[in-house]
Amino acid sequence: MKTLFCHPKFESSERFTVAGIVEDSTLKIGVALCSSRDKFQKKIGRSIAEGRIKAGKQLFDISIDYNSFKEVSQEFYEQVKVIKATKINDVRKLMKE
Repeated sequence: MKTLFCHPKFESSERFTVAGIVEDSTLKIGVALCSSRDKFQKKIGRSIAEGRIKAGKQLFDISIDYNSFKEVSQEFYEQVKVIKATKINDVRKLMKE
């Protein structure tokens, strides 16, 4: 399955990239936060977020039973909403664990 990407903003207007990959009935979510000192670039965010998943440093895993790409993408975007609703500093803490 291909990698899903989304590039939302926190309420503070800081940008981030979320990547999602399904492996063995598990949706793996990787995140790349853009520093306020950097210019947001989708290509770099995608590379970092996807790279974290491939290195085993994903933010979290979700066990899913899926029958279609649509079901996977719906779950992915639900998780993006959860991350977006979280304060950026809390996401940074989770990423360090």
